[in-house]
Amino acid sequence: MTENLVRLVRKADNHLTTGFTGTPYLLFALSDHGRADVAYDL
Repeated sequence: MTENLVRLVRKADNHLTTGFTGTPYLLFALSDHGRADVAYDL
């Protein structure tokens, strides 16, 4: 699932597509699963 999120973020050219309410959840999910690099890129 984490790699799916990473793929979607990269596909969107590291732009947020979650909206205001989903952004914190996305950042925490990426960070908690070892992908803080992707969260930082956002």
